[in-house]
Amino acid sequence: MNISHILTGYRACKRTALLALLFSMLTPFALQAAKPALIDSVNVSVGTVVSSKNDLPFWLWANQDGRVPQVGNSSFTRLRLGRKADDEKELDWMYGVDVTMRSNSAEPATRWTDAWGGLVYKNLQLTFGRKSEIFGLADSLLTAGPEVNSRNAPTIPKIAISTRGYFQLTDMLGVNAYLAHGWFGTDPYSSGPFLHEKFVYFRFGDTWPDDGVNFYAGIHDNCIWGGKGQPSSFTDYLKVVSGHQGGSNAVWYDQENSLGDHKGTLETALQFKGADRDWYLYGMTMFEETGGFRLFQPGDWLVGASLTFKDPDSMVQRLNVECIDTRKQSAGALNTELRFSGQYGGWVHEGYGIGMPFIPFVQGPGNTWYPLNLIKAYSGAVLTRFGPMMNPLFRISWVDVYGSDPFVISQIPADKLTSTLSLSLANTMHINSTWSLSQQFSADFSKNSTPAIGAFFSISKTWR
Repeated sequence: MNISHILTGYRACKRTALLALLFSMLTPFALQAAKPALIDSVNVSVGTVVSSKNDLPFWLWANQDGRVPQVGNSSFTRLRLGRKADDEKELDWMYGVDVTMRSNSAEPATRWTDAWGGLVYKNLQLTFGRKSEIFGLADSLLTAGPEVNSRNAPTIPKIAISTRGYFQLTDMLGVNAYLAHGWFGTDPYSSGPFLHEKFVYFRFGDTWPDDGVNFYAGIHDNCIWGGKGQPSSFTDYLKVVSGHQGGSNAVWYDQENSLGDHKGTLETALQFKGADRDWYLYGMTMFEETGGFRLFQPGDWLVGASLTFKDPDSMVQRLNVECIDTRKQSAGALNTELRFSGQYGGWVHEGYGIGMPFIPFVQGPGNTWYPLNLIKAYSGAVLTRFGPMMNPLFRISWVDVYGSDPFVISQIPADKLTSTLSLSLANTMHINSTWSLSQQFSADFSKNSTPAIGAFFSISKTWR
């Protein structure tokens, strides 16, 4: 372990310890007042992240909404608060705040993961701002990340209208639908592009939680479009929504294909419900424009299976395994998984891949990002519970990186084409109803570099 990393980690731990001490001293006096009625809960955490190398191990930063820097040791202070809508009310409001102040040189120093508000009316909701969300039919708790849009990158500000989960059209048919418009912000390569996102999922079968079978199917479409020098009118927006070709003011490949850089998934899932346990099987295949848009000739694909034990006293609470393979071409089309798009600089937001975090990106000139999008990966997770102080989550993944699209492979350093084994053990110790301590230990073992070993520690206080 490099001595500079040890010293940096020591300083980060020292700052965190001082913050925790000050925090605990102030709590009895400043924060014992009754919680305001406009707030459902408040959570304050202080902690640190340290690593033996400049690059953090994979599971320390992946799927953290960009909150944890990918490089460098750091300490942090995190505040979370919010209000949920009352399910008994026909019309109500809600909001969420999740902000992290970070000590290292990563930008921005203050990361707003959540800063959103919303209204609900019957079975519909409207939200606006930055909101951490996970979409799709993958296991919402243990997935390594849906293919096209995971919780890996920092949240993108957007306005969205959607159903409140699944809305029952009939006793045996439910629908979950979503439409959003977002803003990527200023970017040195492509200034001010927009995000268009929509999905619709159907659920077949009854809603009884402890018996029966549910079948799910749906489509999720994401698109980067518009911005400086690109078609950005309302008419262009309608073309993006409908998947139509661009007009004469678009680049030539958007005139031949759909306007904007579309990435999406076709998804299915099957759930077997029982009194003691649930089985959940799911799969998705990715499309770009028309490439991959074939259920019987899939290109990139992800499959997963989860087993949930419903007995709260069960030592094993949940199991999950996933496999993703993005090496196969779809009906002669180029590999579709997060393929590089010239005018938008790659499917990346603030240095983090927007899709599944197993797909690494290499930064090119300016703010272009080249995906290493030919991979095969396996992932497994086990969530256990032995008591309030011991509820470890074990994760393991193996990723083989084979290359990238032919027209960008020359930009990829050879040492990036490697295999990596990543391990993680995370635990939260619930000292009482308000105080908790969290720990995580992670390690990466790669063929082309020395192991990276890291740890995360935090202390949290919650008011409800």
